[in-house]
Amino acid sequence: MIGEHSCGVIGKAFPQQSGGNGGDGTTVYALRRTEAHGRWIGWHTDTARCTVQVPLSDDDTCEGGLLLFARADGTIVHTKRRAGTVLAHDGRLVHGVTKLVRGVRYGLFVLRWVDE
Repeated sequence: MIGEHSCGVIGKAFPQQSGGNGGDGTTVYALRRTEAHGRWIGWHTDTARCTVQVPLSDDDTCEGGLLLFARADGTIVHTKRRAGTVLAHDGRLVHGVTKLVRGVRYGLFVLRWVDE
């Protein structure tokens, strides 16, 4: 659906496994379409070791639905997402999403559970 080249680019966003049994675990790809609904995704961590997001629409096409990360020093960081960019983060990072109040957001999410 996204092509072999794009899958290779996304795969490079994952950290390389060191040690362990040599297996790379399970990878799940999910396309997501989210309409404005006035709800948010509260602060959480992912169960996957690594999460990769590829926005298929720009932040500017919607109102809200912004990805936020909570830093250890108590500050909150907003990461601006542009369609087609790749954002990878450790699943243990605390993050959430603000209310999507206008528009539709599309994204590809890739989660990897790594055997360690």
